[in-house]
Amino acid sequence: MIPAVFLLAALSSLQPQAEPVRPALTKLESMQMRSGSVIVRTFQVIGFAGRPNEGTVRVECDVITDSVTGEKEYGVILRLSPANERDSSIAYLDYDEIQPLIRSLDEMSRTTAAITELPSFEAVYRTRGGIEIRISGDRGGMLHPSLTNVFILPTGLPGQQTVFFNPVGLSELGNLISTAKSRLDSIKQTTK
Repeated sequence: MIPAVFLLAALSSLQPQAEPVRPALTKLESMQMRSGSVIVRTFQVIGFAGRPNEGTVRVECDVITDSVTGEKEYGVILRLSPANERDSSIAYLDYDEIQPLIRSLDEMSRTTAAITELPSFEAVYRTRGGIEIRISGDRGGMLHPSLTNVFILPTGLPGQQTVFFNPVGLSELGNLISTAKSRLDSIKQTTK
């Protein structure tokens, strides 16, 4: 006789397994993943940073609304399109993380090898949603800024996409994110 526990375990393994779903890391993602409500996403493309042959980042300001509860989330979505890759990835930035990211981009744009006694340096800033801004350099004056989106693939494995910038591109990205924040601020003022 087959033990009941073994039989139940064997039968449950025949059931189709759901694809793993990664937990939402930001309020924007959480709102978009809600079920049982009509979720309305409004957005405006602010602009692009980077160069098409080096990779680009599209900056959008977003307002996501749960039409049942009236709850709103504000933020920025970055769409990374690395050079020589067909697919792009989406990185979410909640409203409360925008100003710290802008300050960090400003700080990083002033970072040089003069900050250390050693020949090379690297400065990194990360957000909850997996955005990683990095600048590295050496005493020779070469700076290497990049933006990476770290995410979980539907298979449950980690993935990432990186767009490399020249130092001016990092400033462009900061200006676009600042413009997106200003637009969100004006929207928040009119909806009070």
